Amino acid sequence: MSSDIKLDGDTLTLEGNWAKVMCWDIHLDGPGRRISSSGQRRALVHDSGDALTINYNSDYPAGVRIKGAVDFAGNITAHGNITTQGSISVANDLSVGDDLTVTDDATIGGTLKVGGVSLATSGTRFKVADVYFEASALAVATPSTPSTPRPGRVPTPVPMQGSKRLVLKKDTVVVETYSPVVVVGSPSGPSSVFDLVAEIKALRTELNQLKAQVAALGGG
Repeated sequence: MSSDIKLDGDTLTLEGNWAKVMCWDIHLDGPGRRISSSGQRRALVHDSGDALTINYNSDYPAGVRIKGAVDFAGNITAHGNITTQGSISVANDLSVGDDLTVTDDATIGGTLKVGGVSLATSGTRFKVADVYFEASALAVATPSTPSTPRPGRVPTPVPMQGSKRLVLKKDTVVVETYSPVVVVGSPSGPSSVFDLVAEIKALRTELNQLKAQVAALGGG
């Protein structure tokens, strides 16, 4: 195929199968589209580490936009924050090497497997729905040890919002629904749990029995 270079007004056309540029910087710089008149605008740079760098040295203040679908065949390494305005779908495993913080609701369609769960309190109760923890231990930071959560160092059960309690057993963590009144003694003392609903029902039954006895005696 023959090649040619054509300049038609503002359009430069390169004809051929491929173009070879024997330099390491390509600048794309439209003066009318600049936010600032200072600095260079290096779009593509053959970097000194033999890497192709886009927006070298953050020359473009507004950053880089990619519109349309993107297919990455290799790994993605982010040295800053990642912000998404849509959903993130993970087809396979998701590994988090450090802390994972969720500031809003998170929906997990499958099973959440963790090596350990740390629930830190700051004067508020835990809010737990129907949750199953597949873990060897549950660590809770209690007021006496706020910075050093340890497995098992927690009154059992733990009160939570929504009339639920978290029960720690030998190999399992169970979330039960009930209305508890928890009486906890000293850190080395015993802990007792009363089911408030059951106690009220029992008191009502005894009161009805007492009314029936009074009525039988002719007392009204």
